[in-house]
Amino acid sequence: MNRGWVGVFLCLALMSGGRRARACTPVKALTAAEVLSPVPNSRLGVDDAFFFQTREPNPAVIAAGFAVSIPLELVAAFEPLRPFEPRLAFFKPSRPLEPERFYALEAQSRDVIVPFYATATKPRFRARLSVSVVSRTIPEDVLSTASCYTGPLADRPFTRVADVTVAARTPARFLVSVTTLDSVSGELIEDVALRREGAGEAVGRIELPLPEGVADCLRVRVVDDAGGVVVDEGSFCAMPEGETRTQSVHLFMPLQAPPGGLDSEPGFEAPQPVDEPSAAPGGGEPAAAPGEVSRTSKGCEVSGRAEGGASGAGIFALGWLLLGRRRSAR
Repeated sequence: MNRGWVGVFLCLALMSGGRRARACTPVKALTAAEVLSPVPNSRLGVDDAFFFQTREPNPAVIAAGFAVSIPLELVAAFEPLRPFEPRLAFFKPSRPLEPERFYALEAQSRDVIVPFYATATKPRFRARLSVSVVSRTIPEDVLSTASCYTGPLADRPFTRVADVTVAARTPARFLVSVTTLDSVSGELIEDVALRREGAGEAVGRIELPLPEGVADCLRVRVVDDAGGVVVDEGSFCAMPEGETRTQSVHLFMPLQAPPGGLDSEPGFEAPQPVDEPSAAPGGGEPAAAPGEVSRTSKGCEVSGRAEGGASGAGIFALGWLLLGRRRSAR
């Protein structure tokens, strides 16, 4: 076989094994706003959980050093009764983290990277939580809100709610869970809410519907952002006069990581986000103002068949070799 035919076969091989045409970029499995804990460049206990606001079953891994990728395992999940609110879930590393070391929480899409510091000393602070439960009557003109709930409570009319409020005197971060029994469906009903930070305090509030068959006595739990259950009261009964209990607890607090960062870890090279240009080509203003969605398509390419096709350069090279072959045969 002469050199001309060798070149033809090489071009055909390159064409058949060329790049596949990229399809549209898939929807990200996790966004930065959905990572509730850890906070970037903060401390986390080696056995603390990671807190996400997502429905993804496997949202991220933990990276550190060369070829270190630690999967996460689901330890608790909370489904709000309102379908338009996201799921809340706690995950833990599948194996223990080493204390006094930097790690990175990395989304499966590699578009979200949250550096943090694992420490043997749990970052906690003392706080006083006030938990109150009261039964409240709902006017009939708002009973249409029954259609806003999912599960056994969907479309069931009610005239009362259990108003559950958890307040901390200092700005704190926590989740409130309320559970009770529904004798109609035979299931446990649970609703959850995140705290809302106000001026000098944090408040988490749930209005649990009490249709016919739903028990008035509730179990109220408070979970901090590292997965620690700091309040678990199983005997709160919703009554018109209400009931309030106060407890002193230790809540997770995202303290600042020590100096150093990921770059100080031997062999660690932080992955870089892709397809996220911050400015227009050649400098100038960003492609989109902060808070606005860019209208420029970044995830799709105009291309041929999904299984890939010959590039213009490959076709030109093949034509050139065939033309040379014909000339030499004359």
